[in-house]
Amino acid sequence: MLYVRSSFAPIEFHGEHVWCQIEDLLVGVSYRSTNAAVGGSDSEIKLLQEVSNRHVLLMSDFNYTDTDRTLTGHSVLSSASSSSASFFQLVEDCFLTQHVLTSTRGDAILDLVLTREPDLISNVSVTRSHYHKWFVSFTACS
Repeated sequence: MLYVRSSFAPIEFHGEHVWCQIEDLLVGVSYRSTNAAVGGSDSEIKLLQEVSNRHVLLMSDFNYTDTDRTLTGHSVLSSASSSSASFFQLVEDCFLTQHVLTSTRGDAILDLVLTREPDLISNVSVTRSHYHKWFVSFTACS
């Protein structure tokens, strides 16, 4: 879910993902179902390729369960599926930084915060609510 204060004058973009433009920052929310194709979808690939040359902040649950939470950045376990490995290779090829380094479900990092600028995000924290849900919060700097 994406909430934007009206004073930022957001512009909504329609499509498979939810987007808004806040000044020169493109902010998006995306979700990949656990029922998604094993190899990933063309829409995921197109999404990352299209936004990779923009000032972008993408928050997403891509549901890749075999990320390595003990390493920094976008690493996958040596036993990772080919779809996870391909996705995180694409993240690297697009020069995106993955900011969530703490597990968000079990030992996996399912909730991602991706940007082109490594210093855009700070104070990332993962907290648990009363209903066994995990929330990712962070500070976005301009």
